[in-house]
Amino acid sequence: MFGFSFVMSVLSQIEAAGILVLMAGGVAWFCYAWRKRARRHVDLPSSPHMRTPRAAGETGALSTGRYDLSVAEVGRRVARLALFAVLLFLMASTVSAMAPLWLLGIVVFALAILTVARLFGDRTMLRFDDRTLTVRGLLGEATMRWDDVGDMVIRKASFLSLPTLFSSGTRRNIQVTARINRLGGPERLLIPYPLLGIGEDGLVELYETLTTVLAGGSPPAVVSGTADVAPTAPNARGDDTASTPFDPDGSISRYLAGRDQATLIPRQEVTSTSRPMFGRKTIRH
Repeated sequence: MFGFSFVMSVLSQIEAAGILVLMAGGVAWFCYAWRKRARRHVDLPSSPHMRTPRAAGETGALSTGRYDLSVAEVGRRVARLALFAVLLFLMASTVSAMAPLWLLGIVVFALAILTVARLFGDRTMLRFDDRTLTVRGLLGEATMRWDDVGDMVIRKASFLSLPTLFSSGTRRNIQVTARINRLGGPERLLIPYPLLGIGEDGLVELYETLTTVLAGGSPPAVVSGTADVAPTAPNARGDDTASTPFDPDGSISRYLAGRDQATLIPRQEVTSTSRPMFGRKTIRH
């Protein structure tokens, strides 16, 4: 509480130029921290995650892909952010009780600047092939191997989730999470599909494409998490004991039935024969 009061007192004493300088410093710090984390490389062991191998010589249309930013969609989003920031500044300057809105306005204005700056230079937002996935966000670029990906879901973050907003520029993203990123950098990639200018059908197509590439080009049965089990090889003895589960009650019943049947069968009479005698035989009269 003391820190918040100190920040608000400082903001009330500085002019608009000081606020812009403070905002620029915050944006520069975010960019530096993100790029420093992306350049970090850690030598890690291979991930235990296994993908379905692609057939030899198979190169389908799903093995590579590229998605660019939509200029119209980015322009509309920047206009809304800038208008919201101006309204916050007006409310904070006219009503003294709403002075904390200055801080929120600075955050929204910084987000608008980062979003519009994304249009300059390379506009590629998403790039992938059969080995890696690369996402270029507002603060830098990150790459992840498909072998390291553990989960991929569509999420909508909260309005107060600043790491998500300053990473992708929007609350709605396709979140790709890795257990271990062996290429260094973050273990979570956010694909801001609203900035790509694709509708609902385009989102479904993009998600199905990514899941198919993640599965290594397998059929939908494997992509959905279910696969048919291949039949096992027949037993060398020719019976089906390997595929039949062990039933203890059935085994005892078969044993008792066999024992009762054995008692009902009459035994064959065995005739005894005289044992041969060796040596000298004495005959007495």
